[in-house]
Amino acid sequence: MKAKIIVTLIVLFFYGTILTSAQSVKVKSMKLQPNDKTAVTNPQKDLNGTNCALIKMTYTDEIDRIEGNVIGDILDKGEEKWIYLSTGSKEVKIIPVNQQPFTVTFSKYGIRSVLSNKTYKLVVEVPQNEIETEDTGYPSKAVESFTVDGVTFKMVRVKGGEFTMGATPEQAKYALKTESPAHPVVLSDFYIATTEVTQALWDKIMDYNPSPIKGANLPVEGVSIEMCETFFEILSSKLNLPFRPLSEAEWEFAARGGLKSKKTVYSGSNKLEEVGWYKENSGMKSHPVATKKPNELGIYDMSGNVFELTRDMTDFYKAVKQYDPVCKRFSLERVIRGGSWMMEGKLARNSSRAFAGIDDRASIGLRIALDGVDKEEALEKLLTRPAKCTETKTDNGIQFTIDGVKFNMIKVDGGTFKMGATKEQRDAHKSEKPVHPVTVSDYYIAETEVTQELWRTIVHESPFEFYGDKLPAEHLKRDRILKFLQRLTNITGWQFRLPTEAEWEFAARGGNKSKGYMYSGSNNPDEVMWYFGNAESENQEVAKKKPNELGLYDMSGNVQEWCSDYYGPYQKSKEPVVDPKGPESGEKYVLRGGSCDTKPWYSRVSMRNDGKMAGGNSICGVRMVMVPKK
Repeated sequence: MKAKIIVTLIVLFFYGTILTSAQSVKVKSMKLQPNDKTAVTNPQKDLNGTNCALIKMTYTDEIDRIEGNVIGDILDKGEEKWIYLSTGSKEVKIIPVNQQPFTVTFSKYGIRSVLSNKTYKLVVEVPQNEIETEDTGYPSKAVESFTVDGVTFKMVRVKGGEFTMGATPEQAKYALKTESPAHPVVLSDFYIATTEVTQALWDKIMDYNPSPIKGANLPVEGVSIEMCETFFEILSSKLNLPFRPLSEAEWEFAARGGLKSKKTVYSGSNKLEEVGWYKENSGMKSHPVATKKPNELGIYDMSGNVFELTRDMTDFYKAVKQYDPVCKRFSLERVIRGGSWMMEGKLARNSSRAFAGIDDRASIGLRIALDGVDKEEALEKLLTRPAKCTETKTDNGIQFTIDGVKFNMIKVDGGTFKMGATKEQRDAHKSEKPVHPVTVSDYYIAETEVTQELWRTIVHESPFEFYGDKLPAEHLKRDRILKFLQRLTNITGWQFRLPTEAEWEFAARGGNKSKGYMYSGSNNPDEVMWYFGNAESENQEVAKKKPNELGLYDMSGNVQEWCSDYYGPYQKSKEPVVDPKGPESGEKYVLRGGSCDTKPWYSRVSMRNDGKMAGGNSICGVRMVMVPKK
């Protein structure tokens, strides 16, 4: 199917199609409704007391249920179904009565996540005995033009690759500590606007102009983080593409000239006056975009004119390789790049970093970005790509080396144990009861939580909040976890998967070598675990504490670990249940082991927690199990 966007010439985009059966539905569109205030006038509050986002879904068929961060009941308004979601939600799964279930991933329609007090319209159609398609996809030309209500902007495709980010040698004279250490980054293809967002474009999207100095071709400035988020939501809805801000890494790669970089100090030159407006030449005001020399990629004003807001929260660099990084670590500040007309020239260098708070607006503008590849498709191709793998037997298991990264799988001999709130688990929660006998078969379990180094090697992604090769991988979505395990399976010839809850607890207790400890490997939490009292809520490198009886590290504390089981109450039984897999269905999955953000009580070997695996967070990671491939 082709989607048309009006430009100086008509540009055609070929969209990927998702084929469904005759009983599937078609998601036509999802758009922010900026003038619809229903989410404010008819509010629904989430568990934190925050007003929800409202989705008005046009769908006439009967709905069984909707899965996701849904708050309250689904309201039937005739041809519309009203769905209230907690702010930050990124998708919903809809289970109709007479059609196949379908998932709506908001980013496919230019909406990163739904926001409090905002109303969205979701248009869904039931097909009439024919194969339907869904409009999702990416531009493919080297230069693309887009027009919104008569205002045109251009974007260039930046070919992805690896570069060194930060204080490289040519930046050394003025580099600050925040630019170090220089570190390798690998980026996918992306599109970037050739200029900063102009006041003309901003006004068409937002219906107002916050800039202190007015001019249609001047860069918009005086914008806040929240204002920029709204701008991208509306722009994406108008053009039905997921426009977004640049990540900090994308910004620097483009400013340096991408793969065409000539390693200049500023974007396109070693002489700032050739390429940028700054304090010494601006007359203390902004200037029309694209009046200076462009850089190697044909991009203007990446040095000077106005600061450009990025997607990244503020944090220090780490000397580790990263793939498509975006800093998620909580901060009240965002990274801004490029310097401005009111600042000294040294702040317009390619590696210079500055930071903007929630309410900061002075001389801050933005630049538009768009993915250049379908990352889901790219990951699918990666799953079958070969990797160099060696397998070595150890005293207690098998060591694998994949593309130079080593990890150990520890043999666990099967056995029967009492699962749940046994007597040493003092003050146990009711969810740990009743104690019941369980038998597990032989399996292998990872010596440590999956490290960031291994995760990056297998799936070429860096979704983490804390960065470090030996830190546990976190912020992991369920679909990514399954693909990670699938590629390991493809590479090694063994079957990798998540542990069942029973396998996890048996291993945490020490298996057949168990000494009956409260925590995994000790009754003293400081010997074996990172928790709130000694980690200050920050993830720590794996295998720095004492292992348990099987030689396993960090099964108590550091990050919680996902199991394959849906969460549900234990069932009383007199005879051992063999290799239980938990409930057949559910909304949440089991988490085990506690974290660096909790008290020791939460990291006991029988303690249970639950969560949704849609987006992950910084205190949830993975430990894998391995069995012979069937």
